Amino acid sequence: MFVYTTCGAFLVENIMHRTAITYGNTALIVSCGYFVGTLINRMMIKNNTTYFLVCFGFVLLMCSILIQIGLALWAPMNLLTIVLPITLIGFSNGFVFVNVYAYLLRMSSSAGVTTALLVASLMTLSTIGTFVISHIHVKTLSDFALIFAGSFIVQLAVLKYSFGEMLRAEDSK
Repeated sequence: MFVYTTCGAFLVENIMHRTAITYGNTALIVSCGYFVGTLINRMMIKNNTTYFLVCFGFVLLMCSILIQIGLALWAPMNLLTIVLPITLIGFSNGFVFVNVYAYLLRMSSSAGVTTALLVASLMTLSTIGTFVISHIHVKTLSDFALIFAGSFIVQLAVLKYSFGEMLRAEDSK
């Protein structure tokens, strides 16, 4: 989600010539997407495994990025074509992040140490990602979509190679 906070303000204010308040309102909408995703995840977790919910979140994430690419190819850039796919991406992350975080806490003997390591890792990765993204000149919706597609590939690789087997083994018990 750091992609929108890095590039969104520039797109909304400089490219689309809208106010900072407009950007703030769109950021609030995007955040609400994540919030709703976590609420629905909470309702679904009673009847589904962690592995299913994480996979479901990634399928939603992939669909959201495909929608974003489709909009980039066939629709003009406006607030709707920027905010809708990113809100859906936030919604899907409400399934992925929460369940991976809960899994890590369950597997750890010390929740405090796990939380500290996770926060430090997220801050480091977000800082590196923000640095890289801030050096990419985003002027079109296609540029924005490519950044999200690249971040999806990185997330998928991290999940598959770091947690994939562990999540599957945890849920098969």
